[in-house]
Amino acid sequence: TQAKGHKLSTKNRPEQVSWWLGRGRDYSKIPPIDDVADFGADVRLWWCTMQPSWRRADTDEDEVEGEESEKGDGKESVWPLKRHAPLNEDWDSVARGGANGLMVFLVALGWWFMDVDSKQSAGELASVIEDVRWVLDKVKAGIDDGVVIDMLVRRGGLPKRGAEEGIDKGRAVKKR
Repeated sequence: TQAKGHKLSTKNRPEQVSWWLGRGRDYSKIPPIDDVADFGADVRLWWCTMQPSWRRADTDEDEVEGEESEKGDGKESVWPLKRHAPLNEDWDSVARGGANGLMVFLVALGWWFMDVDSKQSAGELASVIEDVRWVLDKVKAGIDDGVVIDMLVRRGGLPKRGAEEGIDKGRAVKKR
């Protein structure tokens, strides 16, 4: 079983993701997406929810607020997210590996990509992809600096093999 520290937040996760996970993660069975714009808004809201609190302007740790969607459907998200990282930036809520980690979000992003049906939806998708790229660049920099490895050790998420071999700036090295 996977440690809890490897799972993404389920708060605001699109129902289609739950549908897919509940049916064994079959990549050949894409969940029904009735309204691409709504699904895209849900994916973006989930992305916003899993971000560190410093990226969400004027929100509590457990809340994601901001401009209401254009449809007035009560779905709110802060967009665009802040990119002025504090000195001790923390990517713990996003840097999640394994079957219930960031991969699940990327699968949902792929469904949105496959179903995009308008220039507006494509533009919104592109802005989320750009933000994901920015976050991954920051996480990679944290791996290079050893910060992400320290975070993994703190939350108990470092694999036994890595702990036995030792870690040097994000790369496993054999102990002598």
